[in-house]
Amino acid sequence: MARRAKIVATLGPALDDREKLRAAIEAGIDVVRLNFSHGDHDTHARRLETVLELGARLGRNVGSLADLQGPKMRLGLMPDDGLEIETGSEVYLLPGVEQLEDYESEGLKALPVVYDALADDVEPGALLLIDDGSLRLVASRVENGTVRARVVAGGVAKSRKGLNLPGVAVSAACLTDKDLEDLKFAMELGADWVALSFVRGPDDIIDVRNRIHALGGESPVIAKLERPEAIERLTDIIDVTDAVMVARGDLGVEIGPERVPAIQKEIIAEANAESRPVITATEMLDSMISSPRPTRAEASDVANAIFDGTDAVMLSGETAAGAFPVEAVRTMARIVEVAERSPHLIHPSPPPHSELSVPKVVSQSAVQVARDVRATAIVVFSMTGWSVQLVSKCRPEMPLVGLTPSDRARRRTSMMWGTEAALVPMKDRAQELLEAAERVLLDGNWAAYGDVIVLVTGPPGSLGGTSRIWVHRIGDQIVS
Repeated sequence: MARRAKIVATLGPALDDREKLRAAIEAGIDVVRLNFSHGDHDTHARRLETVLELGARLGRNVGSLADLQGPKMRLGLMPDDGLEIETGSEVYLLPGVEQLEDYESEGLKALPVVYDALADDVEPGALLLIDDGSLRLVASRVENGTVRARVVAGGVAKSRKGLNLPGVAVSAACLTDKDLEDLKFAMELGADWVALSFVRGPDDIIDVRNRIHALGGESPVIAKLERPEAIERLTDIIDVTDAVMVARGDLGVEIGPERVPAIQKEIIAEANAESRPVITATEMLDSMISSPRPTRAEASDVANAIFDGTDAVMLSGETAAGAFPVEAVRTMARIVEVAERSPHLIHPSPPPHSELSVPKVVSQSAVQVARDVRATAIVVFSMTGWSVQLVSKCRPEMPLVGLTPSDRARRRTSMMWGTEAALVPMKDRAQELLEAAERVLLDGNWAAYGDVIVLVTGPPGSLGGTSRIWVHRIGDQIVS
């Protein structure tokens, strides 16, 4: 059985070489991430165009994810070698400043912060973490639009490093002016998914979805869960979002790394119960940025996400800026494949029947029927990909093939666990659907003559309403 969990890989300079990108796609990339925290629009467009061209040549269904930066708090530009701040000293943080002419103020070292409302959000006693907590400061005084802070763990403050405020309710809107420009561009580019950073509640998801529709787009939204407020409102967020990402980097800084493993399991379980795809992300194979091999702990981390029931695992700096991007993809694919063969792999339990819609009941029943008749494959005809996702969440043992007349829907399925997909024209009759399913399965070597298959669909020729299951033996006469 081929690998079922999907691999999301971040594009960047490390994969700008065409042959490296080709090798990485062959090694197992299913979805490419365009990280709008870095790079300009022209660069993102060029990279995605190359991905789609290579994917078509290689016969790989590769989707795209536009990841909006959000109100990320960062330091501005620092001196080339950074600025040493000593433990026990005090520093000034100057909000809304990109760069300073003089990195001293009133005899203290000064740090520019690219966030206008820092002095409004922070109160004396607040903890400020720089560079994922490598530098730790405590606010001692807030006045005249600046923050004075005592350094409790010093080091070198470098350009563009992130700033976190654990326990502080940040006032910044979820979508910045930059995000709105990037979102418009992502819709023009045809991004298959949009990831929203620093989600705090369901209203953030509803807002970005309305903006996507206003731009004429239809991309589903991924809620990045990296704030304590999001964990507190997890159920409400999952109810309105299309998918979630366990964004463990900022989440670990905000709530403490010791809490992340349990919260990861909680998020994955909740998402699976509601049939939402879930991506596990951040530092999965981080050492492979500079090493051709991962640590044992990293291999265990990837495998554990598979055991938890994640739909996809993500590579960030490993493929964007690492020295071994192809090896990172290849290594992640091997770890996933071995984990999926493990007897310790437990697929998520379906939610109680009382909570299920008709399409969910049909999807679960189709998978059970496929097991009972020992079907070789399940085929799902879907206009949007939603029905394919429902069946995917029931974790069928046999291949799951989505048929759709929409190229956007086909690429969208690249995020969905255990799913292959193919384009077929719109079919108005059941007989035509079965004939198309036979052709696709035979041409793709997913089944052979005499094999039993299960087909899931709604009324032929209509949109929505997953309601029908057919059991068919390939080669038998098809009667309309």
